[in-house]
Amino acid sequence: MSYYVETTDCDFTIKKENYGEAYRLLCELNARDELKTGGCYPPCETRPEHSKSIARNPNVWFAWMPWNYDEVFGSAVEILKAVGFSVEENEGGICFVSYDTKSGCEEEFMAALAPVVEKGSYIEWEGESYGDLYRYEFDGESMCILAGEMTWKAVG
Repeated sequence: MSYYVETTDCDFTIKKENYGEAYRLLCELNARDELKTGGCYPPCETRPEHSKSIARNPNVWFAWMPWNYDEVFGSAVEILKAVGFSVEENEGGICFVSYDTKSGCEEEFMAALAPVVEKGSYIEWEGESYGDLYRYEFDGESMCILAGEMTWKAVG
């Protein structure tokens, strides 16, 4: 079963001078097999001898991603796009991301990037179930997930 999510508001920045560190952080995430939800059960793939991936097991992967994405993609922007984000850039760096598809591994990738996301950045989300609202907030070091709620009040 799939669950669809979309971003509803975003103020998100990664400065261009932090792109190298962002790429390193996203590549290091590939060593975290315990966070991966995709896989081949029972295991049937053998790790290629020539692989330089930090991932050790080709039978587990992040949703929608190749098991060795750290070898396949050459930048943080390429990785984010593969995860399913739409990424907007300007001369200063990444200035906006959006997401409108099945949920997968977006939370893990955003949390990994937290140390290079500008303090005060946020991404607001809505799930396909009525009232499923949440927000990622970045403090320059980590990401916090907040639950939202909708309130209706009479006007006039």
